Amino acid sequence: MVTADQHGRRSAANQTAGEFTTAARQGRSSRVGATYDVMWAIDIRQVTDIITDAPGLAADPTPGALLIGRDLRGRPVVVLLHADTWSLVIAPSRAGHAASSFVCIDGHRSGFDLDHLVWSFDDDTSVHGVEWTDMLAAVLAAAT
Repeated sequence: MVTADQHGRRSAANQTAGEFTTAARQGRSSRVGATYDVMWAIDIRQVTDIITDAPGLAADPTPGALLIGRDLRGRPVVVLLHADTWSLVIAPSRAGHAASSFVCIDGHRSGFDLDHLVWSFDDDTSVHGVEWTDMLAAVLAAAT
């Protein structure tokens, strides 16, 4: 059963993935942005868990955990991965652009008065940033 926090987080991730898919099908750029930038991500303990767990979940997803949005030619334009406490949205790289990702995380009601956080951890040169980039590549390889 999905909790209220999980529902809110999954809904936000689904909307983000839906925007990437709709934009690709309409031939326009997506209008997606993160609630918090990369500096918030460094303080969030789930970063290491996501880096470790996401490739395995993408390779062997539970029902409903992996969704792939495609353009009108059937090419993947977004990968959405739902775990128990986080959701990961990845837009694969395309000509001249690196892959982009957004994460929604449960359980920040007390610290931030939010049911979930949304942030991006792309183009970060820290150790976690490099590990994040490698994880994105592993998830995309497993899912598409």
